[in-house]
Amino acid sequence: MINLFDTAKRILNPFFAKRHLLGDDNLFSINNILSKTAALAFIRAIDKGIKEKIEKLKDIDWTKDNTLPNFPKSFLDEYGLEDKPILLKKNIIEKNKLNHPDITEEEARRIIGNALYKPETILKANPNKPAYHNFISRTDDKHSDIVLLELSDEKENYEVINYHIINNPARDRKVNIHKKS
Repeated sequence: MINLFDTAKRILNPFFAKRHLLGDDNLFSINNILSKTAALAFIRAIDKGIKEKIEKLKDIDWTKDNTLPNFPKSFLDEYGLEDKPILLKKNIIEKNKLNHPDITEEEARRIIGNALYKPETILKANPNKPAYHNFISRTDDKHSDIVLLELSDEKENYEVINYHIINNPARDRKVNIHKKS
């Protein structure tokens, strides 16, 4: 489980770093400004927005192209991404059903919601395809949800390429690919 105070610090650190306000000895440091209570309130507000985005995934129509909710502004700012819709195409849905027939529609919603809107880590997926990124969110001690997403500057949308569940050895291989690129 991710500590809420640490999450708030991770999100706000870029803001404070740009203003040279990091360090516990600074009166305006993130540690001095964010009390645990303030951090919890801040994270609850972010979490509410994320929950709303995940809730909208119930509207996915598995028989056609779908536009998923955009990333939260805080996420876009943190990673320097443009605000664009996320597209889940019908051909990707069909391909995923063929390659991962054990994944139900409900599980697919969970995988997409966890990995895209609550990623634990984001890794470059393929050195030959620099726009491809793995969004990964651990679900338990042995498994993670993963979405392969194309974050192309040339396209009008970010596009889901694949989504499924991976075990820890597969996750470790993806981390190693990322480190090599």
